Amino acid sequence: MITMNKIIASTLLLFLISSITGCEKKPTTPTAAFNITKKSILNKNWDKYWFMLSKKSKENFNDQVKYMQDNFGKLAPEARKKMLNSMGMTEKELNELDGRNFFLNAMSIRDKEQETAKSSSLALFKTSKVIYVEESGDKAILYIQDDLGHEVKIPVVKENKLWKLDLSEFD
Repeated sequence: MITMNKIIASTLLLFLISSITGCEKKPTTPTAAFNITKKSILNKNWDKYWFMLSKKSKENFNDQVKYMQDNFGKLAPEARKKMLNSMGMTEKELNELDGRNFFLNAMSIRDKEQETAKSSSLALFKTSKVIYVEESGDKAILYIQDDLGHEVKIPVVKENKLWKLDLSEFD
């Protein structure tokens, strides 16, 4: 027979397991997508930040890497050296690079050099909140405001029932 104590104990155990395993909300709304991204940036969880990007955003990073790889040999030797040093990698690593690892590497370099605080795009996430959402089907625009009153619009798209930031929409 199930007693009230067993129900309470089971509920508490389930809550404890959920807390320990780090169960997170999924970005099922545009605002949740922003909040999860904000948390990933503040926690310097660049893998989670990558996960929160739209498919098209990720494709753009892949395209950027391909462009760099295709044009690297056209650079003067000193420019190639400078580029590799700024990215903290060898030519072999550049040739094996993909968009995801480029993104993670860039975030890691910003982290090491403490550029995150200097970056207006990332700094926006530190003190900002969603003030308005304009949603239309599988697309939405988040109107974000920081504590100084600066506003920015962030496009988001719905992919496989989850909302993702669509950085491909920025110029």
